[in-house]
Amino acid sequence: MRNIKNNVDLEWNVFVPDINKRKIKVFNIFNHISYKQEIVELLNRRDDYTLEEFREKVKLSTMYYYWCKCEWEILIAPLIGDFNKESVKIDIYKQLEINWNHYIKYLWEI
Repeated sequence: MRNIKNNVDLEWNVFVPDINKRKIKVFNIFNHISYKQEIVELLNRRDDYTLEEFREKVKLSTMYYYWCKCEWEILIAPLIGDFNKESVKIDIYKQLEINWNHYIKYLWEI
């Protein structure tokens, strides 16, 4: 059994709004202390889970911290076209979801 410490370097970057600077910035999702602690706990217990169980537990934790919360949402719009009709609002969870299998593989293989 591998024992992962809380100070392990985990990195998975997404885009988030920087409200103070009024711009979009890159954010490492593991800079959220509570989220990182939950993931590290799951990593330390991953021998107790199948990959599918691990995937579901990571999903629930990720949804709790990053799903449908306005502070984590950005608006994506095409450079050409009607911005109002074609823009899409996404949160951190949605950004992770589009690469979910890679994200889970990254965590599982640490």
